Amino acid sequence: MAFPAKRDLLMKLTRSSKDNIAGWLFIAPCVLGLAFFTAFPIILSFIYSLTDYQILQFNAPLVWNNFANYINIFHDEKFLDSFRLTFLFAFVSVFISLVLSFVLALLLNTKLKGIKAFRVLIYTPCIIPAVASAAIWKDLFNATNAGLINRMFAVFGLGPFTWFSSVDTALGTMVLLSLWGLGGNMLMWIAGFNSVSPVYYEAAELDGANALTKMFRITIPLVSPVIFYNLIVGIIGAFQSFGSAYLLTDGGPLDSTNFLALHIYRIGITKGNMGYASSMAWIMFLVIMALTALAFLSSGWVYYGDEDKKRRKIKT
Repeated sequence: MAFPAKRDLLMKLTRSSKDNIAGWLFIAPCVLGLAFFTAFPIILSFIYSLTDYQILQFNAPLVWNNFANYINIFHDEKFLDSFRLTFLFAFVSVFISLVLSFVLALLLNTKLKGIKAFRVLIYTPCIIPAVASAAIWKDLFNATNAGLINRMFAVFGLGPFTWFSSVDTALGTMVLLSLWGLGGNMLMWIAGFNSVSPVYYEAAELDGANALTKMFRITIPLVSPVIFYNLIVGIIGAFQSFGSAYLLTDGGPLDSTNFLALHIYRIGITKGNMGYASSMAWIMFLVIMALTALAFLSSGWVYYGDEDKKRRKIKT
């Protein structure tokens, strides 16, 4: 009588193993892609960061220098200047982007006829290739009177402005250019606004609350997860800024737009010092990770609804 039971168990195990094999086969492309194109390069870059590896010297042996690259970084004035520049750019651009995208989303979060067309137009820059955008902006921000923006200002007796051609204005122009992609944040805000139940606003109106009170007491607290998400993504994106600076200014003039990612590219690819560049990349990664961790540790202001209330009650 025991044999049928064992046979049924064996069939179940066989069926289960087949399902597991099928599942692994389906996710194999993703797993292999992550392993070969993400995990392997990360491990290899850390190994290179402990060496004097020169990418332009073919068949040259790896010369280990332990943590000498990391020590030298903190005595490298160009790296420190690039880091300070990137930090300033990230702080200013992320703050302005959060505020402007919020205001823009408020203006477009209405039920007016044709409002969706405006949303599409504002989001369109997010899907334009970086090279095409750079070509457009290079012409628009031409420092001479040939530039379209300077020609528009000349009509009102202003300019010409130096934009990318001056140390004093290059970074500010890069911050202005970073606002070209506000549409992505705007859509996140609109999604957050639409997730807020209208019951809260109806109750507030019965209590005599005005528009500002409803915004600061209802809207902003309830969309705080969107604020937090846009903040984290903005910090990571700003510290990795590369394309605009590389295509428009190549870090100039006088390294006034030499962001950290561009500086790493120059050291690793242009000069071929891949070991030193890898150590810089790891420093950048650690800084981004530290800022992200700091944001998460100070995220007590983020409200996640009823589940958040339960979690805080359990903690207390």
